[in-house]
Amino acid sequence: MSDRSIKWGKGSSFNINIGQINGWGAERYRTLDNKWKFLITKNSGEWYQHFDDREFDTKEEMDEAILEWMWSN
Repeated sequence: MSDRSIKWGKGSSFNINIGQINGWGAERYRTLDNKWKFLITKNSGEWYQHFDDREFDTKEEMDEAILEWMWSN
């Protein structure tokens, strides 16, 4: 996959465009401690494919973790 980027939608925690990967997406959210977390989703089969239990200080760290998961699974 050549496009290793995440394009988050405005005003939404949902993303359905992770690089060139069709059918996969992610949801991001903030904890009460202002850390970032994410879930991996798929538009067929079970909706939630992966819940990551790590917390990230920045969106960039979280985005890299999402991409690492996508390319290794």
